[in-house]
Amino acid sequence: MKYLCMNNFNVFSAGTAPSKVNIHAIRVMDEFNIDIRDQKSESVDSYLEKSFSFVITLCDDAKDHCPTFSGSGEKVHWTIADPFSGWDYDQEQLDNFRKTRDSIKVEIDLFLDTWRVQND
Repeated sequence: MKYLCMNNFNVFSAGTAPSKVNIHAIRVMDEFNIDIRDQKSESVDSYLEKSFSFVITLCDDAKDHCPTFSGSGEKVHWTIADPFSGWDYDQEQLDNFRKTRDSIKVEIDLFLDTWRVQND
């Protein structure tokens, strides 16, 4: 999302169970010329005191375990399956990461289209 709407939003990314950035995610984003090697997996807990216009969750587990952010605006949820099944390289897992990347892109495009219509 940072790469698609950086002029309209400040984008932060965090998880309910943060860890290192998965090599499969790095590879599939490289296919779109987006380098995420320096990204960090941060905990949502580090953002609890921040105020947001939107809080977007991507999988049902995150939606169920995401804390409430003080002063935050609209909550948006996209039901997208988590592609992670292990840290070792696996072609099937790589394909799952591609599907997830593509699903997220569709959701971001729809979100931005709706936002533009409402804010023009």
